[in-house]
Amino acid sequence: TVNKPATTNVYVYYKVLSQYDPGTFNDRPWTSMSQTTNLNNIALNDTDFIEYQYDPSTTTTNYTASSVTYTSFKTFAIKIVMTSTNTTKVPRIEDLRTIALA
Repeated sequence: TVNKPATTNVYVYYKVLSQYDPGTFNDRPWTSMSQTTNLNNIALNDTDFIEYQYDPSTTTTNYTASSVTYTSFKTFAIKIVMTSTNTTKVPRIEDLRTIALA
């Protein structure tokens, strides 16, 4: 749930690492997620928190590294980037729920 005033935005990214991938987790790229809830929802006041949902842009989290495609993952991370055009109005996050299906 996020308090997201007008002129602010929240971007969510993920990265995964397969247990079979010999690469390091730091070498995996961040992938943008899409907001699947109403894009026009904004907070009307400082106490107005709205639930937003973000999903991977594709139906799977498969990735290719060194010409090998990995179809499962063991490790994942989520990165949240909050932006604003006004330093006095910034988004605030109250709750975070993450569901990862490998």
